[in-house]
Amino acid sequence: MNRSAQVVCNMKTIRYMLKRLFCLLLTAIAMVYAQTAFADTHYVSLQGTNNSPYINWADAATQIQWAVNAATAGDTVLVSNGVYVLTNQIEIISAISLKGFSGAPQDTVINGNYTPGSATTNNRCLLLSNVAAFVSGLTLSNGAWLADVAGKGGGGARIYGGTMSNCIVRNSRYFHTPVAGTYTGGGGIYMDGGTVTVCTIHANIATNGYSISGAGAGMFVRNTGSLVSGCVISNNLLSGRSGDAAGGGASGGGVYMYDGAILESSQICTNDYSVRTALGWGGGVVLDQACMMRGCTVANNRSGYSSGVKVVDSTITNCVIVGNKAYQYGAALYFTASGYVYGTLITSNYSGPTANIYIRTSSEGSAASEVKIDNCRIIGNGSSSRFAVRITSGTNIYLLNSEISANGLGVVFDVGTSGKIRNCLITDNYNSSTHRGGGVTIEGPVTNMSISGCTIVGNEDNTPGTGAGVRFEGANVAVDVSSCIIYSNGVDGLDDVFDDAAPANYGFIQYSCVGINPGFTGAGIIGDNPGFKGVAGGNYRLNANSPCVNRGFNMPWMTNAVDLGGRKRIRYGTVDMGAYELIYDGTIYKCH
Repeated sequence: MNRSAQVVCNMKTIRYMLKRLFCLLLTAIAMVYAQTAFADTHYVSLQGTNNSPYINWADAATQIQWAVNAATAGDTVLVSNGVYVLTNQIEIISAISLKGFSGAPQDTVINGNYTPGSATTNNRCLLLSNVAAFVSGLTLSNGAWLADVAGKGGGGARIYGGTMSNCIVRNSRYFHTPVAGTYTGGGGIYMDGGTVTVCTIHANIATNGYSISGAGAGMFVRNTGSLVSGCVISNNLLSGRSGDAAGGGASGGGVYMYDGAILESSQICTNDYSVRTALGWGGGVVLDQACMMRGCTVANNRSGYSSGVKVVDSTITNCVIVGNKAYQYGAALYFTASGYVYGTLITSNYSGPTANIYIRTSSEGSAASEVKIDNCRIIGNGSSSRFAVRITSGTNIYLLNSEISANGLGVVFDVGTSGKIRNCLITDNYNSSTHRGGGVTIEGPVTNMSISGCTIVGNEDNTPGTGAGVRFEGANVAVDVSSCIIYSNGVDGLDDVFDDAAPANYGFIQYSCVGINPGFTGAGIIGDNPGFKGVAGGNYRLNANSPCVNRGFNMPWMTNAVDLGGRKRIRYGTVDMGAYELIYDGTIYKCH
């Protein structure tokens, strides 16, 4: 083929492709037009004249449900500004959109017409059940729901499917009834599927006047198809009478998540439990059975037990848990079964007579339940007596790659528990109680316990000479403390390790730097100054001339691992003591 013939051929090809593209574009436009041509808008206004099917403002319905009933799949119901007082809940069962006219939810209010003191009247604002339905730009207020035989909740809204976006759900309540086998709630919202996004759930109440538990003053969310994203869940209240049998089991002041539900990018704050002497759980959040919380802030919540987050076989990642207060167990976190927490800041929480992070896996799990706290910062948490982290039951407890600093007593393993602390910085914790120990306390006997690659420095105990760094109580079995730096603990810096059952535990520390060593006999112990780069500034990396460099003991977990600063864990053949590996200045890296 000559060049001119080739040009002609190419031009024909281009014209053909342009024609095909033009036809496809016309087809797409026609499809969009076909869809929109048959989609109607139905109007609601307090000044409407109620002429069905309400397709302009003059003919608008004065009742939202009338316009909803007139709408079919793809239609929109547009509600003008004002306060709409209900006699029955609005039910959306088809694939329509219900929207406030201005888009600002405070301008269009749906009032459930609940009368305080009338717990027998159901006044829920909204029932949303179609997976393709969409609700936005509304306020749902003053709704109420008394649980029926099936135990269904939701004072403001019950959602089976669909999406609620840019809405406010406030001042609604759920009354729990003694229905056998039920565990439900949702003062504001009950979800059993669907998505709630960019909404405010505020000042709702779940009342639990019975021994069977009500839950989720703000929201009760269940099942893997349920997603709560980008919401503010605040100032909700679990209301129960004092005493265990009359309101004590209520859970989830902010939100109760159950059976695979997901909570993300949300703020759960200032939720409360009205009777603080009762056994309320999870003032902020309860995560129960394979739930996920990610990218959330849980702040300033209160409860009898577990004011921040209660964890049952669930996962938390990249969150902030701050300023929560519990009158009993677990101001920040309370584990009653397996759980995983990663990349989370836990700070300024305050527990009563127990721990800010309380682990008791036997409560709803088993001794074999696994709890992992990994890459977290547990700093500046207070207590009226003791404990940043306390393990009261469980044998698979892992504290990994984390900082535990400036709390009450650092970490306590109770009798019969066990676990592993790896690659952690445990520093500046202060025990002001009569309980002894400051950094890590092992209340033996325990078995298969390991502390490795950790820096334990500057912790204090109000009883001198009892192990402000690491304290052993009882005769333990198979405990290994290795590749650690335990230095300058105690008020005078001379109280690093102590064996309450001496000499039963003397052989359990090895290949570690122990500033003051009162009799421990394990291999590889040194007593020199570890040579930190800057203790005053909190820099616990090692100087090049540190005696701790290449003096630890290589363990299988260190292979392909990184230190607390993210550097390769074993760099020059033998691991360094402490939580940080040294990189020599001027090191040349060879690239391939």
